[in-house]
Amino acid sequence: MNHLTFVWNKSQDQGPPENHWREFSVWAGLFLTAFPLFSFNLASPFLDGQESLVAQMAKEMVNNNFLSGRWLFPTLWGESYHQHPPLGIFFIALTYLWGGVGEETTRLSGGILAALSIPLLYGLGREAFGRRMPALFSALIFLTLFPVVRQGRSAWLDGAVICFEILTMWCVLRSRRDLRWSIGVGLSLSCLFLTQGVISLCVSVAILLFLVWDTPRLLNSDYFWLGIILGLIPAITWYGCQWILFGSASIEGIFLVPFQEHQGIFRGLWSLYGLQFVTFSFPWLIFAYSGLELARKSLIWGWAKLILVWGGSYLIIFTVLPLPGISYLIPLYPPLALAGGLVLAEVFDGPSKLPYPKFWQIALFILFGLVSLSFFSFWLNFPVNFGNSSYRLSLMLVLAVAASTFATTAIFITCRNRQFIIILFWGMYVSLMLLVNSPYWNGEIQSQKFIQPLAQMLRNRVPPHKVVYADLAQENQALNFYSDHHVIPTTPETLLRYWHTLPDPYFLITLETWQKLPLEYVYPLDEVFPNWYLITRIQN
Repeated sequence: MNHLTFVWNKSQDQGPPENHWREFSVWAGLFLTAFPLFSFNLASPFLDGQESLVAQMAKEMVNNNFLSGRWLFPTLWGESYHQHPPLGIFFIALTYLWGGVGEETTRLSGGILAALSIPLLYGLGREAFGRRMPALFSALIFLTLFPVVRQGRSAWLDGAVICFEILTMWCVLRSRRDLRWSIGVGLSLSCLFLTQGVISLCVSVAILLFLVWDTPRLLNSDYFWLGIILGLIPAITWYGCQWILFGSASIEGIFLVPFQEHQGIFRGLWSLYGLQFVTFSFPWLIFAYSGLELARKSLIWGWAKLILVWGGSYLIIFTVLPLPGISYLIPLYPPLALAGGLVLAEVFDGPSKLPYPKFWQIALFILFGLVSLSFFSFWLNFPVNFGNSSYRLSLMLVLAVAASTFATTAIFITCRNRQFIIILFWGMYVSLMLLVNSPYWNGEIQSQKFIQPLAQMLRNRVPPHKVVYADLAQENQALNFYSDHHVIPTTPETLLRYWHTLPDPYFLITLETWQKLPLEYVYPLDEVFPNWYLITRIQN
């Protein structure tokens, strides 16, 4: 039987072979274009706090036998940790088995999955729009979105989240024409649940709302629900085992604790995270706005319903709820890219005399001015030493390329030259490629500077598996990971009590705290500039 599973092609028995090779070439080309952007220079800079937490759980997986259960139920310093399902951490552990523990192997699996999400978004666009050009432009927008590149390269599990999210939506669209793909919906949604619980619930709500509006007949199909349930068996099994072994606290840790830890007003999209989302989405947010306007006027089409429901439902949820972190905004970027890609395709394929929206060139000229101002400010305040290789020079080069890209694009838009699309894509890709090959791509280089000397001291002077109590305000996951010791923040009063009660205490304290505490039989092991000291008690 011939099944029309692709909206843009006939079945394999009917369609010409060159169409399949053409599509394969586009998929392969997009992946090969994305792979360097998501895989180069992963070893720099050091892991940040969230990355270090995930890396520590992956390291504990590798250090234990698979039959121990830690590969299925992750632990942190030997204790069950319920806020992260195991799949994303499992991928990192596999790279550790292959290449050892390090920054590059910690980030590699997420980078590969993020690179795979680019051709997947192209496939989703082909299914939604039925044309190659808007799908291709959507994939290229997604590729050159700075938050997607930054978070996809980081070990925050966002690369896996966006890959499984897009795969789920693609299978949903294909299942409208072939119910066999409902199993793909369940399997990809299962992978999403096993990577990030809260986002998977939000995506499930978006899928349900989309089908209610666009294809309600699917909701009455027993075969559709059977396929989804079969695909969800891995996730259902894991969550069921979690409930049996650890009780309701484990489920609360995945779905409720992230919100409980981030309470307060202006914690949703009106917070700093929302401002970062808007800022980092430029310049593509300019065209996505026009795409949303076009979708609002084209509600008879499935692609318009998909963009509005996918982006709108998620936007509403996190406008009302507290936003636990910037990672929770990653599902908004695929519908944003689809909206922008559709508008650019209309411009590229439309009449050459078609007037462009005035705010496009105004916004791009403003971006040019802001980036140019940043360039000259950086030049005047942080002079570059041209005598040797300088990372500042690379950052200034990124700003220069971005500024020239925005200026040229704005001029071409003013002249109604559709080649502005190619210039903007190429300029953004080159800018991001330069950025990821510097240590500034994730903004953590300064915050982790003091960690490495402390971690090396603890790694060299403290016996394995010993807990270190530190004069810190909060726990630093990067210090834990790099020192290979659990460093627990402790108040001075508690430090004094531990000094007299613990048989073999190890303290990491400042000179001021040491002078204030009446500690006896102190044996200083080492010190790190400017005033950190590692001490223990002399054994009687």
